[in-house]
Amino acid sequence: MANYLIMPYAKNNQDPIPGGGRGGEGGGRRRRRREEGGGGGEEEDYDDEEEEGGEKKEEEDDDDEEEEEEEEEEDDDDDDDDEKREEEEERKEEEDYDDEEEGGRRRRRRRMMMMMMMMIMLMMIMLMMIIMIMMMMMMMMMMMMMMMMMMMMMMMMVVVVTVVIVKLRDGGEKEMYVKTKKRITF
Repeated sequence: MANYLIMPYAKNNQDPIPGGGRGGEGGGRRRRRREEGGGGGEEEDYDDEEEEGGEKKEEEDDDDEEEEEEEEEEDDDDDDDDEKREEEEERKEEEDYDDEEEGGRRRRRRRMMMMMMMMIMLMMIMLMMIIMIMMMMMMMMMMMMMMMMMMMMMMMMVVVVTVVIVKLRDGGEKEMYVKTKKRITF
């Protein structure tokens, strides 16, 4: 009794298979007979099967189940091969994507390097320009200072010369007059 009442469970712990056995042949037949026979007909159906050679039927059912198990194993192997292929394809796609990303990164790095070089060059040029302008300003300031100094020197020279000449003339006349006893004028 207990042998054919057990409901085997499908893979992944889903709902029990309605027929009973994996193929649903043996268990399905018994269930149909039970449904036809009504509530109390379970024991009678089982007794009938035993009388008719139920043991032989059970052996045949076991053979069918073994064949189905072998087929399922082959299907599982095919599924594993398909999964491996899919995984390889995904890896290849990821590698291609990574290569593209690396190429993009390299391009970005090159662009960044070029931009940095350009910025550095511009900064250097700007610094050189500023230095040149400062130097020019300094030179101009120096020239102006030199010109001012020259002007001041000229003014001082003129003043000194005039004062010296006047003093010499005034005093020189007397001295010359004293020495030579003659009036000498410049």
